[in-house]
Amino acid sequence: MSPSPVFPRGGYLNLNSALAKLGHAPTALAINDAATIKTLAIEETPGGIVAPLLSVVRVLPTPTDRGGLIELAMGPFRVFGTDLTATSVQDEAGLNTQLQYWHGLVSSYSSALSFDTCFSRWYPSRNMWHQRPGWVLEISQSRSPYQWNLSLAEGPFLNPAGPWFARDFNDLVSTWIECPTFSQQSNSPLLYMVIPEGRGWLERISQDGRELIIDIAGSHLGHFCAILWSDYEDKTERHILQAQDTRTLRLDVPSAIRTLSVSLWTHQGELLDRFDETAQSSSWGTSVLRPGVRHPLAATLEMALGRGEGETIEFKSWVGPTASDAKAMELIATVVAFANAGGGTLYIGVSDSGEVVGTTRELFKWKGLPGAPEDKKRLAYLQQIVKLVTEGISPTPDVHYNWIEYAGLHVLQIEVQPGSHAPYGVVTTNAFLQRRGATNRTMSRAELELVFRTRA
Repeated sequence: MSPSPVFPRGGYLNLNSALAKLGHAPTALAINDAATIKTLAIEETPGGIVAPLLSVVRVLPTPTDRGGLIELAMGPFRVFGTDLTATSVQDEAGLNTQLQYWHGLVSSYSSALSFDTCFSRWYPSRNMWHQRPGWVLEISQSRSPYQWNLSLAEGPFLNPAGPWFARDFNDLVSTWIECPTFSQQSNSPLLYMVIPEGRGWLERISQDGRELIIDIAGSHLGHFCAILWSDYEDKTERHILQAQDTRTLRLDVPSAIRTLSVSLWTHQGELLDRFDETAQSSSWGTSVLRPGVRHPLAATLEMALGRGEGETIEFKSWVGPTASDAKAMELIATVVAFANAGGGTLYIGVSDSGEVVGTTRELFKWKGLPGAPEDKKRLAYLQQIVKLVTEGISPTPDVHYNWIEYAGLHVLQIEVQPGSHAPYGVVTTNAFLQRRGATNRTMSRAELELVFRTRA
């Protein structure tokens, strides 16, 4: 049985226990005791209370990445940042002290934070948070001392002193706070702590003819590398190699591999990193077995896969492009719900569990354009989906459509913009829906009356 890592690979833990583990992380994970913290706060009225929305603490691979104390205004938002050390945060009181670093830069701020839950999640390398494998701790607040209205601040934002620019709220969060998961619909402040692995990780995997090449990075040698591959004749082999005095491992394999799994372990049996590729997906987004297979929107899809279904994301394995199809009516309902809320994105070709399955198999089952090549079927299918949405919703919402190629598979992205002509309704049922969490909820009479008064 593998020994316990510094943090759980998934699950809740006591906050003070997590912070104590964070203090030991530099030694346990062979990383530097250097970190930065960035905070996004909102000042809804000029000169009013400044309240935190989000903070991200990142333990840094090298101390040279530090930036010192920063303050940046972007519309009603304030971006703050400073340096700290992982060992300086040992308990909840110490965390609260560190999070108040920006209070001296403003005249009025909200009260001290009260934390609720701490959830630990481990990610393999090249994840949405970091190039290295590591942990992300998500710490939520049990009560909000301040209520904000983010709909008043959709963007774009410009600070001419830099100049600095953000397209919208999500761009502001991802670019300046470097947080890929915080949503505009979040209703309480969050704190993320990003702790990268330093002992070892898979830096590069490539195939040169009949040779598989695995490059390992990190401070320690002696790791074990477990390899499982299968070819197109369903032949499967398992190998375990040890990187005793080298950072490059080589293995003879068939020239055409169908699936590949590579994992890196310490000599005590603790998992450090892993990579998996099938015909449907690749851990790194780009294909190792089929180099160059990547769509420009693949990163957007990867972020959605990491977040899972929720208030702004919906997955559908397949939607029949006719009004008589039950999944088609679910699609229309979700587009309506997104448009009546803060917008959202649907992906057709992704299962509910977040597995990319593509649309090829169902496209060839579909009766549209029999005998046509797949690219023509995709175009015809898209046209039918557009018609379905346009004719099934009133008024017509603002929707953008894109095909995403991901590890050789095609996924249809349907991006619904926040509606400027709400409320939107389903034509056949006259239902008005709004997104709440991962469900579409019927709007109440009071909510509808409020929307109509606002539009008037």
